[in-house]
Amino acid sequence: MGGGPISPSSKAIPNAPLTLRRATIDDLDDITWIAVNGSPDDPGTDYRFPYRDKYPEDFWKWTRIEHEELFQRPDKLVILVVTAPVLDDGEVMHQPISYGVWDLKVTSDFIPGGSYHPPPQTHLTITDHGINERRDANKKHMEAYAKALPVGIKKYFKQFGSEQIPLGEVVTHPDFRRRGAASMICEWGQKEADKDGKSLSLLATPMGKGLYLELGYHVLGSVVVQVEGEEERVVFDAMVKHNK
Repeated sequence: MGGGPISPSSKAIPNAPLTLRRATIDDLDDITWIAVNGSPDDPGTDYRFPYRDKYPEDFWKWTRIEHEELFQRPDKLVILVVTAPVLDDGEVMHQPISYGVWDLKVTSDFIPGGSYHPPPQTHLTITDHGINERRDANKKHMEAYAKALPVGIKKYFKQFGSEQIPLGEVVTHPDFRRRGAASMICEWGQKEADKDGKSLSLLATPMGKGLYLELGYHVLGSVVVQVEGEEERVVFDAMVKHNK
């Protein structure tokens, strides 16, 4: 299991500017670290992976596998990281502290994104990575999640076809939130959309909804993930921003 790239002696530099750049496969462990630490306050994480604290090695392993697959679609997916300067043993390191995924090529049948699940504030398609192996998961909830989200995505976003850029993920490490990292990732997508007047689409959790409303998105409806007969559920808001 990976323990994260920042050593206990590392210290964030207050008020230092953040930097946005394209991610490479060399960022995979950093992205996994961000996802593992940044996703617990996403209701979907508790819903699908309630035993991750008991089996952290499984949560790390499958989170890493899912994100590794993102780099297999450079023709379609743009993976961004935001870095923050930190002091590590007296040296300044530019540590990735947030990442995002934009889907620049929506396919004709609207299967956006590829094979990965969305951590906080996100959408795109869902798979059941390790569902029969991983010990951190609730299998029924994973299945419900993988079934409900693609249906909801098609219901609300298919109408926009290829004239949209879906936001797949935005996750920021808790120690570096409220510094504008997520907004930087959103601004990148906005600039891309402005080139051709495309719409921006996403599924938002309660945690991310406020930011997207501030950025001019509006709610089309909700997507509910729930196993029949259970009270527990997860609700996402389908949101869009038109740029024509």
